Amino acid sequence: MGIFESAWKSSDVSRAMESVEKTSNEKVLCRICSESPHAQVRLAAASKLTSPQWLIKCASEADDEMLGVLASRAKDDATLCGILLASSSSGQTAERIYEKITDEDLLLKIALSGRYRIRTARRLEDPAKLAALAEELIDRGGNTAFTAGSLAAQKSGQDHLIYKYAMRSSDLSQWNQRKAAFTRLMNTPVYNADLSRHLRALEIDAARENMARAVKENA
Repeated sequence: MGIFESAWKSSDVSRAMESVEKTSNEKVLCRICSESPHAQVRLAAASKLTSPQWLIKCASEADDEMLGVLASRAKDDATLCGILLASSSSGQTAERIYEKITDEDLLLKIALSGRYRIRTARRLEDPAKLAALAEELIDRGGNTAFTAGSLAAQKSGQDHLIYKYAMRSSDLSQWNQRKAAFTRLMNTPVYNADLSRHLRALEIDAARENMARAVKENA
């Protein structure tokens, strides 16, 4: 093992590849994935990995090409999820990995990590998981979190969550998402009065903003 372990560091590609072919220790293979100076040697080492532990560990430093190899070695959604979350990639390979995952618990985990939130809100079907996503995103800032949370709340069918999103922010850039929530709840007596007042206030604010923009543009 010592001979093979040192041979993979060789500047000679053929010798390094031969060492990889004779190496079965996944800890060493993972090390080769990150330390070999030869791209083909790194990919060859990645293609021999089978353990979720080492597939996930190697993903943390993998480029898109290696990420694809690691994903091809995964045998279940849990390993794919681990590879995706360990990687910092947001390229097409990462997107393909995300699309392969169908387990809704894992999709929720990915969304809660801050990745693919809107797409996950669209893919989830379980009302409980949709509600969990909406609850988690209520207090997070930014349009992406708001849009994903609003979508999850509406798909969950839980009016109290839809109401929270409808009333949460006065940010006019989120007007369309909030208006959809208002429309759904306007026929619910328990929310009607509050929503009507809030909707009128938002319409006034929107009109003021539009007027101010027009004045600025014509100045």
